[in-house]
Amino acid sequence: MKKLYIVCLMAWLIYPIPSIAVPLFAPVIEGIISGIVGTITGQVISSPDDSTQKYEKLLAEIHALKEQIKTDKSHSEQELAVVKRQVEVLQEILMELQQDDSPGGKSAALEKLSPMLSDKQKTKSLQKQLLQFDIVYSFRPKNEGELQPLREGTILHSGDTYKIVFIPKQDAYVYIFQVDGHNQLSRLFPNQRYDETPLSQPNHYVSAGRTYHIPSEQKSFQLDQNTGEEKIYFIATTEQDHELEKLNNMTLKEAEPILLRGRGVSGIVDDPKGSSSRQQIKTEDGQVSHLANRKLFGKCGNNCVSILTFKHR
Repeated sequence: MKKLYIVCLMAWLIYPIPSIAVPLFAPVIEGIISGIVGTITGQVISSPDDSTQKYEKLLAEIHALKEQIKTDKSHSEQELAVVKRQVEVLQEILMELQQDDSPGGKSAALEKLSPMLSDKQKTKSLQKQLLQFDIVYSFRPKNEGELQPLREGTILHSGDTYKIVFIPKQDAYVYIFQVDGHNQLSRLFPNQRYDETPLSQPNHYVSAGRTYHIPSEQKSFQLDQNTGEEKIYFIATTEQDHELEKLNNMTLKEAEPILLRGRGVSGIVDDPKGSSSRQQIKTEDGQVSHLANRKLFGKCGNNCVSILTFKHR
C-alpha cells in the first residue's frame, strides 16, 4: 500500500493536476492561472507593455506563494509537494512567455496550462485559437466622393481606389495578397513601400486591438488598366509562415499551393451589432467615411484564408 501511494504521488508531481489539492492555496493558484489566461487572451491588457508588467506581477505573486509554502505547517509534505509542483509549472510558463510572447509562444503556454484550466478558462483558451477580425474592404470610384463597401462580386473600374482596414481580436500573423486579371500575384501586406509606422515586431505580426490601415491611413491602392477578375487573399495564422513571406511578384499558379496549403477557408459576415459597429476611414484628401464593420471568423482554427473576388472592368 505504501509503494502504491508513492507511485501515485510521483504521477501527481510529474503531471499538473486539474484541481487544486490544498484548499488553503487554491484561491491564490486559481487567481494566478486566471491572470495568465487573461493576459494571453487579451482580456486584461491593452498594450505589449501591459502584458510585460502583468507577467512580472504574476511572477511576484508566485514568489510570495513559494515563501508561504515554505513556512506552512498545517499540511502534510505530500500535499505541499503537489502544490509546489503546480507553482513550479506556472512559474515555468510565465518565464517562457517572457522569452516568447508571440502567438506561437502563447499557444504553447495555453497547451501546457490546459490540465489546470476550469471549463470556463478552457473556453476562453479555445476562443483565443479561433482567429477573429473586424474588417472593412472599401473603394472610391475614380478616387472621388465617399468610400463605399467592397464586397464579393463588386464591380470596380480602372482608376478606382480601394483600401483595407482590419482589427485583430488576438495577436496573429497576417499576410495579404492580390491577384490581378492576368493572374499575377503581388503582396499588399506587409509592404515596406507603404509602411509609415514600423512595428517593433516583424511587420507581418499584428497586435490584438490595434487598427491597421492598408496600405496606410492616408493612402489607397489604385486599379491599373489590367481588367478582369481580381482576388484578395487575407491569410491569418498564429505561427509565422516563412514560405508566405517569400511570395510576391509571381503567377497565381506558382503561389497558390503555398497560399492554400493546410489552411481552412474563412468567410466574412456582417457584424451582428449591425450599423452600431462602424469603422472611421479617411481618404487621401481628408474625407472621412464611417463604414459598417464586418467579421472575419476563423472557424477554420488558427490557420485561415479568406478570399474576396471582385470584377475589374
